[in-house]
Amino acid sequence: MAAARSAHTVGNLVVLDGAPADGDAVDGLLACGDVVRADARETELLAGRPVPDAAAGLRVGRLLLDKGPRPVALSVGDAGNVFVWPDGDIVVPLAEVDVVDTTGAGDAFTAALTLALLRGAEPAEAAHAATVAAAATVGHVGGRPCLTPEIVGDR
Repeated sequence: MAAARSAHTVGNLVVLDGAPADGDAVDGLLACGDVVRADARETELLAGRPVPDAAAGLRVGRLLLDKGPRPVALSVGDAGNVFVWPDGDIVVPLAEVDVVDTTGAGDAFTAALTLALLRGAEPAEAAHAATVAAAATVGHVGGRPCLTPEIVGDR
């Protein structure tokens, strides 16, 4: 919490990836966060209930958005990922790729999302970069894909 608060205070981009074990800390973290990313299990922790589909994910994303971050990116199981920002939202289905190993997919997703946003990408463009990076990752053993500028959207 101290790190998020300090970074937020000086104007750094604060990316929150996950859900705290202490439910009481959620609102404080969200108030300091600029971007929230949660996998399916973390999305349910943040929601406090199951999130069975994209429509429910969008509702949860809107609730989280009201607490501070812009944008919110949530994994919703087989439905893919939902991205919510003040001016809209998008549902990006899972890519149809051969999954070899899911190790590192979430990290690649978050890194590509963050990079795209830092480079000034529109939310839909950042969402695309994040999902492409995750899809590229699951096709390799050990979470070590080749994330070239073409994959993550070099500007």
